[in-house]
Amino acid sequence: MKIKLVKFIINKLKKIFYSFDPRIKKFEEFKSSNGFKRIYHIHIRKCAGTSINKAFISSLGGSEITYDALSKSLNQRLLLNKGPLVGWNRYLINKGAFFYGFSHEPYHKLIFDKETFTFTFLREPMNRVISHYNMLKDLIIKKSNHPALIAEKSWAYGDFDQFLKNIPKKHLENQLFTFSKKFIVKEALTNLKKISYVGKVEDIERLFIPKINKEFNLNLNYKPLRKSKSKVILTEDQIKYLRNLLKLEIEFYNEACLKFCK
Repeated sequence: MKIKLVKFIINKLKKIFYSFDPRIKKFEEFKSSNGFKRIYHIHIRKCAGTSINKAFISSLGGSEITYDALSKSLNQRLLLNKGPLVGWNRYLINKGAFFYGFSHEPYHKLIFDKETFTFTFLREPMNRVISHYNMLKDLIIKKSNHPALIAEKSWAYGDFDQFLKNIPKKHLENQLFTFSKKFIVKEALTNLKKISYVGKVEDIERLFIPKINKEFNLNLNYKPLRKSKSKVILTEDQIKYLRNLLKLEIEFYNEACLKFCK
């Protein structure tokens, strides 16, 4: 345990050191049809984000191993044919040192200028939470070393009721938290209004892909990649309980889809 902790601290310090490399500049070498120079994905958990990120990586000149290489790189930044790729590194994201960037960071920790095309996708809240549980169950069965399992395995070793007791609020209501630190629907909607494109997961291929391809002259080939083998079936009481827990996020989701989803 101590060895793992020491390695974690060392890797964290290396990431900070390499992130502050003065040679890494804000990316300014591209301009889309509407004047955007960068693309950033506000990746909400269990909203098809990994599939989208891998489609972008492929379109920018990456390969099947690029995603893993990015996660293992010292500053989580790689140079691809069409420009730099940054994932999960908030410092480099806020510096604008990417052509395509993504992370799970909430909106209140991010800084964007008007030349960054930002996008996010929303998912029906109850389905999103159930999908999170199913994913963790899959990872536990596979004895995976996925970062999510390492951090979250204690949430899902029991049944779904225990999962709901264990999962932190910011993960349970991750869509609402992403746009409001205090889980305030009005604030979340105000922040969401500042995002260039807001869509629903089910409309990615039909609406978003043609739009982003045209705007940035890309050729994204989007394919949903992750499907859980675990399938929890909720009782009527569990459905009612979950709906009550997610009352505010459901309100946010419904209003957001009505006002902003393209």
